Amino acid sequence: GQHVAISMLDVSVALLQNQGMNYLAKKERQARVGNNHPNVVPYQVMPSKNGHFILTASNDEQFERFCKVANRLDLMQDLRFNTMKARVVNRAVVTPALNEITKTMSTGWWLEKLEENGVGCAPILHPDEVFADPHVLSRGMLIEMDVPGCEEPASFIGSPMKFSRTKVNYRLPPPRLGAHTEQVLLDNGYVEEDIEALRESGTIDFEPRAPGSEPPATQIITAREVRASRKKEEAARLRGSTWGRVSSVSEPQLDGYTLPMSEYNADKPISHLKVST
Repeated sequence: GQHVAISMLDVSVALLQNQGMNYLAKKERQARVGNNHPNVVPYQVMPSKNGHFILTASNDEQFERFCKVANRLDLMQDLRFNTMKARVVNRAVVTPALNEITKTMSTGWWLEKLEENGVGCAPILHPDEVFADPHVLSRGMLIEMDVPGCEEPASFIGSPMKFSRTKVNYRLPPPRLGAHTEQVLLDNGYVEEDIEALRESGTIDFEPRAPGSEPPATQIITAREVRASRKKEEAARLRGSTWGRVSSVSEPQLDGYTLPMSEYNADKPISHLKVST
C-alpha cells in the first residue's frame, strides 16, 4: 500500500474546474456572473411563478427540448439563441428573455415537464425539504444516534462514503462540550491535582460525572438510518421526483453581480430584435 495525501488546499484548487481552466486558457480574470455558468446559457437559477429552480440546458439539443416545453420553438430560429456559443455571447439578452418565459409557470410545473423531456433541472430546497426527500433518505444521509444526556435520539448527517462490502460504522456520537477535557489533560502530563486546581480557578469548566464524560466505550453504537415511508418512496418512484411538493421560494444569490438589462418585449417576436455582432 501507500500513503494517500489529500489536502484541503488541493481539493479547493481542483474544485475550480471550469473556472480555473477558463483562466488558464486565456490568463485573464473572468467577470463575475453570480449563479450563472460562465460557459453555458442557460445553466443557472431561473425564476418561476412561485419561486426559483435550476435549469441546465447544457447543449443545443437540450435547449431545443426546453423551447419545446416552453412552447417557444421560434427561439431556435433566432441567431442569438440557436447555438451554445450564441447564447453565451448574447447572455445579456438571452437570460432576461428566458426569465420572462419561466416566470409564467410554477416551479413544480417546470421541473416535472423538463424532467419528462430530458432537460437538466433541479429544485432549490430548504434543509427541511432536503431531509424529507425520499431519495436523500434512501441514501442513508439522515441518521439518528443515542447521545448521553439527551432524552431523545439526536439527528445527524450521514456519511457520503458508500462501500461495496461494508457499511460505515458510526462508533460514537459527537462528544458533549468539554467531554474529553480531563482525558486530554491527563494524556499531556497533568495529574488529578493539577486538573482540580484548573477547575477551581475557572480555567476549565468540566464536571467529570456529567453525561458524556465517561471514557469512550469499546462497543459499537449503531446509528439508525431514517427512511421515508413506503408511500412516499412509491410516489417518488412513480413520478421520478418529489418536485411536485417543493415549496421553496429561495432567492438566488448573485454575489454582487447585476445582470445587464437589454431591451426585451414579451409581446414582440424575439426574432425582430436587433442581432448582436
